[in-house]
Amino acid sequence: VQVRDGNGDVVTIPAPVLVNDELVVSPPGGGWPVGPLTLELFSGLETTDAPAVALAVPVALPFVVQ
Repeated sequence: VQVRDGNGDVVTIPAPVLVNDELVVSPPGGGWPVGPLTLELFSGLETTDAPAVALAVPVALPFVVQ
């Protein structure tokens, strides 16, 4: 899991954690940079369900901080 800013640079974030079966990606210490960001989930990331199912391909989820 990683986050990229609008320029494609990696944003340093704390390690993602699981909370009640949800993946929580916290902002960096100074908060999310303003503008477009992309959350990237790499292939191989697995569900917590049994049997575990892995993402077959990477997924990029765009979001904007205002």
